[in-house]
Amino acid sequence: MAPPVPPPGPITATLNRTSGPVGSALVLTGGPFQGGLTVRFGGIPLPAGLFTVTGPGRIDVGVPPVAPGTRAPFEVETAAGTATSEAFLVTADVRVESMTPRTGPPGTVVTVRGRDLDWAGPLGRDGAVLEDQMLEDGTTLHFVIPPGLASGAFGFHAGGDGAGVATPVFTVTPPEGHRPSFLATPLAPVRVVPGNMPLLDPWNPGFHLLDVPAGMRTSQYGALHFPKIPIFHDYNPLLDNLRPGKSTGTFCTLALGLPRVFLEAVPAALRDRVRALGIPEDRVDLFCVSQDMPYLDDAGYLFRPHYWTDPEAPGFVAAPAAYNRGRTVEVGLFDAGPAFHFQGHAAGDFFPGPVHVHDDGFFVLSSPGGVMNLVGLDHGTTTAFWTLVRLEDRAAATLHLFLNDADQALLDAVAGAGPATLGQVFEAAAGPWDNAAGRKLRALVRPRVDRALVGPAAWGFRTVFLAGSGFTDAAAVTLDGMPARGFRVVADHLIVATVAEAGGGPRAFTVATPLGGEVSGLIPSGHGIAGGGEAALLE
Repeated sequence: MAPPVPPPGPITATLNRTSGPVGSALVLTGGPFQGGLTVRFGGIPLPAGLFTVTGPGRIDVGVPPVAPGTRAPFEVETAAGTATSEAFLVTADVRVESMTPRTGPPGTVVTVRGRDLDWAGPLGRDGAVLEDQMLEDGTTLHFVIPPGLASGAFGFHAGGDGAGVATPVFTVTPPEGHRPSFLATPLAPVRVVPGNMPLLDPWNPGFHLLDVPAGMRTSQYGALHFPKIPIFHDYNPLLDNLRPGKSTGTFCTLALGLPRVFLEAVPAALRDRVRALGIPEDRVDLFCVSQDMPYLDDAGYLFRPHYWTDPEAPGFVAAPAAYNRGRTVEVGLFDAGPAFHFQGHAAGDFFPGPVHVHDDGFFVLSSPGGVMNLVGLDHGTTTAFWTLVRLEDRAAATLHLFLNDADQALLDAVAGAGPATLGQVFEAAAGPWDNAAGRKLRALVRPRVDRALVGPAAWGFRTVFLAGSGFTDAAAVTLDGMPARGFRVVADHLIVATVAEAGGGPRAFTVATPLGGEVSGLIPSGHGIAGGGEAALLE
């Protein structure tokens, strides 16, 4: 009689490794793996394509698509019983797929896109974690290049699944040096072009002015250094505006050339006129100029658009008629009081006039004959208004600041203290100039929130990167009127803030500065705070 068949031994299953990302190839050894069987991970059966029985003691398996951080055993069920392996930890498959930009100065916001970045750990270099970084989701990470950092790649902190993964090299360029300029618009993150800025002239103390750089001066009335901007001055600026103890007459302390994007900052009526004229925005020059008032009560102020229409005109020609180009301009006043208008024209008129030539050859060009004198000018009261000049297919929009002697003295005190920056001039104007000129000037120096990168909620708060301009002296950051829990000015163009979690409807960020201006950046509904952490790009 044959001996009895012994009962089958216990089923065993041992993994060749205990951690790895989704898709990792594993080997289960043990057995016996015979007949029909089922393989499970975390109690869920694997599809046939994820395991193969390659022998009675081996099964090749793949890690199924489950969330990183999942820890569970593999189970093999046969007719003889069930074997359970060690627990297997599913790790993240951290990858860096792109980084933009790859070069820039300190303060640059860099965006890394990839896979499983939420499991990678914090980003840093040489064991130090970057201070300002925001994980938007598992595919997007933003961080700020700090000051003093050298060029190089970045890696993830060893405590996360990103150990050994590196970004491309970021090339750090020199920081932007101090500019003799100041943000001059609430509407675009563009600084005034430094080459068009007024500079202190310490060698000419009698003039008490910020001298216009040589490239911005007209040769007409050359001793006065008038800028190539439509301005006003007396019939004879060398005589009619002389004050006791001064060596010159009319002068322009501020003479600013502004980027054309500032067109959105001009009065609506002026913008409507530009559109009605069919002039493209890239053909509109924008300026801001300050002037002292006429000294003599009977001295009028005449409009001089030809310093812009013919900026290279000489101060003298032997044959004046040969220079006569027969130019005709159209001009008008905007954002001025109802009693303020050109002589012979009603307030709000926009009308033509020729730029004529002097017969004697001196001071070659003069005002258009029909737009000579301002009416309604109070020499003792500071005022401000805009003009628009059209010449063929281009135009100039200019904010004129007419200063009485007291306000001019305040500006002189700043300009004469040198070296004076335009920022110091604006700061001086923020306090004492409680008048039309000061208000219009302050309206040009408000900060702008250009975009907001909003991080996911954590413990009831969100981290926000506010990008824009004019943030250097930020005094407050609010979300829908509620102060931020905290904020830090990283650079003139960047603020990192912490705000309370909120939801529903559009959200508006506001940055305020001591200069009195503030501008909100709106986050549309369904983005940013209202949309579960999706970045709101306000462009």
